[in-house]
Amino acid sequence: MKLFVFALVIVCGIAAALYGVGFLTLSPFLEQSDALGASKALAGLPVLSFPKLLEVLEQREGRKNLADRKWTPIYTFRGFQIAWPLMALYGWLLLFAVDTISDAFVIGVDSAIAAGFEGDVKENVRGVYELALILLVNFPPTILCAYYVGRWIGTRCSSRGMAAVLLVMISYIAFNLAIYPLAPPEEPWEPSSQLLNFILLPFLICAGLLGYWRGQKYKLAKYLHYLLAVLPAETRDTVVSLAFDEAQRIASPVTERK
Repeated sequence: MKLFVFALVIVCGIAAALYGVGFLTLSPFLEQSDALGASKALAGLPVLSFPKLLEVLEQREGRKNLADRKWTPIYTFRGFQIAWPLMALYGWLLLFAVDTISDAFVIGVDSAIAAGFEGDVKENVRGVYELALILLVNFPPTILCAYYVGRWIGTRCSSRGMAAVLLVMISYIAFNLAIYPLAPPEEPWEPSSQLLNFILLPFLICAGLLGYWRGQKYKLAKYLHYLLAVLPAETRDTVVSLAFDEAQRIASPVTERK
């Protein structure tokens, strides 16, 4: 838990710094709403790296503890798992980051297309291609992210993993529904936007649960990867050789019968 919080603080600190620098840099060249959108997308990028950062910190601490010959140098299989509230927290942040990044692309493409229309034509066709952009640019990465969130929860969650997946997906859609009435005047609340969130929810849940099911299958493999990364090279070779010999021993009677 200590490393999880430490890694999350690092990621959030970098995200906040990128947001501030991005907004200050882009404000002179873009409208305020566009600068805010681009800055939020930039701030979302470090959030994507959190699982890898956590993995590196865990392996680094394990190697250091082994070198110092501490009483509990590395995580047990149970200690390697993460509490479900923390998993749900990061899952929500990751979903928010991916959705924000894809939204920035949608807004950018929308602005570029809108520049090619004028007057009544713009008003008549803009709603159609905005819907197409959301369905083609925003929905796929968000659904894919839901799968990744579910898979990561499946590989690392200590308990109540399925509840954590459902909590992430439902709370995220609830958050989107809650903030739409607070949209700025240039982005008015529209019933169609609410409907899109209700349409997206079952896709997120299905993708998240599918990812969780797949992650459960790789739970032991994930822990074994951590162990092999922490152990010295000669010990790693020994462990792999022992695993191979055991697999050969189990398979040999079957081979002889054939």
